[in-house]
Amino acid sequence: RAALHSGEALPGVRVLDANVAGLAPADAAAEIRAATAERLAHPVVLQVGARRVRVAPKFLFTLDRAATTRAALDAGRDSWVARARSLLAPLTGTTSVAPVLVERPAARQRLRALLNRFGRAPVSATVVMRGTEPLVRASRPGSAAQLGPLLARIERRVADGAGSVPVSFGP
Repeated sequence: RAALHSGEALPGVRVLDANVAGLAPADAAAEIRAATAERLAHPVVLQVGARRVRVAPKFLFTLDRAATTRAALDAGRDSWVARARSLLAPLTGTTSVAPVLVERPAARQRLRALLNRFGRAPVSATVVMRGTEPLVRASRPGSAAQLGPLLARIERRVADGAGSVPVSFGP
């Protein structure tokens, strides 16, 4: 039965909502692209404290279609046990493959612009004179959204398909 599925995705392989089992590489790539495009078009809710902001992941990520298709075609082939499980997919369940997403060049700039109003600008130290006495006011560091971890959480949210994404701020 393994020879029967040579050059195609094994039974039970899914990428997001797309069942790619038994599909040749070109057909699997088309299904993967359609399912991922649909998921990337749905806005993700970013939780900023008590406030919520929406962002469409399609402005932050693009699909690496070749890498995702390769991962789907390789799913269930890494060991004898995995291959047996895939070949018995109706009895053993499905193998989910996450899409390989690539951060768009302007993704961080877009998120920074969207979340900048929630951060805090840094304040420099100042010295003022009170009569003959200098009074020093301490500086205060600013805060901004931690974009690296946020992008990783948004990417996981795209793969999972549910829930809001918390935004964390730091210096």
